[in-house]
Amino acid sequence: GGSSFAVSLRRHGRSAFPAFDVSRAIGWFSTTVPLVLAADDALDPAALVKSIGHQLRAVPRDGIAYGVLRYLERDAFFVSLEPPRMLVNHLGHLGAPRADTLFRRSDDRAADRATDRERLERDDHSLALTTTVRRGRLSMEWSFRPDRHRRDAVEGLASRTRDWLLALSADAAVAVSS
Repeated sequence: GGSSFAVSLRRHGRSAFPAFDVSRAIGWFSTTVPLVLAADDALDPAALVKSIGHQLRAVPRDGIAYGVLRYLERDAFFVSLEPPRMLVNHLGHLGAPRADTLFRRSDDRAADRATDRERLERDDHSLALTTTVRRGRLSMEWSFRPDRHRRDAVEGLASRTRDWLLALSADAAVAVSS
C-alpha cells in the first residue's frame, strides 16, 4: 500500500565479478543486501515489474560491497542498520540434472523449510520469500516467524501475490497475442 518497501535481497553473486571465470566453482558467492525499492502505485503492473528490475540491476556488483563493509570491515554505519524484516531469495532456474552429473538437488522440502526457519531466526528476518523456476513454473515458498506474524496474514499476502502474478501473466499473454 505504500510507495516504497524495504527488503533484504539475497543475491548469489556469480555475476558480481564478470572478469573471473567461476564456472568450475562450487556454490554461491551469496550476499544479503538491504534495499528500499520504489513501488509507484500509479504504474501498471508490467511497468512496475520493469521499474523494480531496473532498480535491482542498479545495485553494483550484486551488493557485495555492502557485505564487505558490514561484516568484514565492521563499518559503524552499516553495523548500526537494522535489517528489513523481509528476506527475498530467488534461487533461479533449477533445471533437470544432466545424466552425467554427480550431484542431484534434493526434493526434501521439509529439510529446506527447517533451514529457512533457522535462517529467519539467525538473520533477524521475520518473513522470507524463496522462489525458484523449475520446468518453466515459478514456485514461491513463504516462511515466517509465528511469534511475529499470524499464519492467516502470511497466507493472505501469499494469496494476493499469487493473484497479482497470475493477472500480470494473463495481461502479458494478451499483449503478446495482440
